[in-house]
Formats: sequence, structure tokens, C-alpha cells
Amino acid sequence: MNENREDLASEDSLLDATKLVSNLGTRIRYQVYYLEKCGSTQDVARELAEKGAPEGVVVVAEEQESGRGRLGRRWFSGRGGLWFTVVLRPKPDALGLLSLGVGVAVGRVLRGLGISAGLKWPNDVLVDGRKAGGILVEGFTVPGDGIVALVGVGLNVNNELPHGLAEVSVALREVVGARLSRLLLFLNLLREIDNVYLQLLEGRGEVILEEWRRLSVTLGKTVKIITADGEYIGVAVDVGSLGELYIDTGDGVRAFYAGDVVHLREVAPN
Repeated sequence: MNENREDLASEDSLLDATKLVSNLGTRIRYQVYYLEKCGSTQDVARELAEKGAPEGVVVVAEEQESGRGRLGRRWFSGRGGLWFTVVLRPKPDALGLLSLGVGVAVGRVLRGLGISAGLKWPNDVLVDGRKAGGILVEGFTVPGDGIVALVGVGLNVNNELPHGLAEVSVALREVVGARLSRLLLFLNLLREIDNVYLQLLEGRGEVILEEWRRLSVTLGKTVKIITADGEYIGVAVDVGSLGELYIDTGDGVRAFYAGDVVHLREVAPN
């Protein structure tokens, strides 16, 4: 993560990652599968995992025709962005914080580039209040082969955003005023995902939570959370050991394990 912005503008061939991942020095033994185009890297990775693909397989695509975010929402993922999925096989107690942990990894990399990235619960990466990326973790069990987690990351890097999304979304090239190398960004993200994954496997989830809290743009805000049981409004006060969000609704503090969060306003200082 020592490359500066000038270095990041020098290379942009994701295909080269298939060879370079062996030099990252990570605990995860990455194997990159490069695709020009696919429906969704999540779907391709799932097929590979169901056929016994080992931990560390990464599917990266130049373009997704049916990329998706949480709740099956469409994610516009054209050329110039960074769209990939990592196959992991975590212990059950590491699964709950995996999404927040990967958010921390993305935050580390972007802030290392001088980009003031913030994390919105549960899985959005924001820059100056606009969405620059998202994380999608899907877990499932393969009979006789244990737990599999598909860690999907989507980042707007050099890609053009669809018309009408400019007010709510942003590409990193707009933030820094220059094109970035997706290759070096990709390698740095894989390195940081390895770092946070190791912390989770070692039972150091509280370290990850503390860092997530520092990067959070949700905590301290008055929010509306939309769940299957209804909508609730309150102040987001903390996150817990399973990644749950605690909200003070005025009638007590409630834990929410899933839902869509809308930031309403900042809480006035005492």
C-alpha cells in the first residue's frame, strides 16, 4: 500500500494479476481467474466453490452484465471499474464480521491513497457522501465441504457512471482527478483482505470493530432502518460482535442484523 497516485496511474491490466498475486506474501494463496465479461463474479465464484475450488480463488471481470448488490439489487458494473469475488472458507465465528472486515480493508486502501472513504452500515463505501463501492458477502454450506463465503467487492474506479446516478454515486477518478491503476488497487485490496481475514481467524474481531467504528459514517447519525418487520428511526450508537447495528429508538436500544439504512441527519452535539 505504499504506491502513490502517480504509480497507480501507470498500469491498468487486470490480466497481469494472475501472475502477480503469487508475490503478495499473503496467508491466503490467491488464484485469480480473469474474465472479460460475465453475468456476475459472485455466480461464477459460487460455481467454482461448489466444484471444490480452494480458498483464495478470485474471480475478476472487466464487465458484469448482471452485477448485483444486497437484496438482489442491480449493480451497474461497466468497463473501468473493479469487480471481483474472493472465495473464502472461514470458521463459523469469523463469518459474522466478514462484511465489516472487508469494508475496513477497502477503507484502509482508499485512505492510503488520500481518499477520505467512509463506511456506511452494512456494506457501502462512501466518498464525500456518495457511493463509491459496495461489499456483498454470501455464505453457504457445501455438503461435506464446510462453509464457503463469497466476498464480492465492487468499486467505481475509472468507469463512467450511468446517467442519473451522479448525485448519489462517484468514481474514484473523479475524486483524485486522474485515472487510477485498477491492477495496483486490486493487489492492495487483496493484501488488506488477507490482513483482516487473518485478524478474524485469530479471534481479533474487536480490533476490526474498533477500526470500523473509526471509519463509520453511520454511527452518531439519526437513521431510518428499513427491515422486513417495518421501519425504525433512531440514533445509530454502535456495532456488535456479529456485525449488528445498535440503534437507540427512544424506547431503548435495539439490535438490527439486517436492513437498509438511510441517514437522516447528524445528531446535534451536546
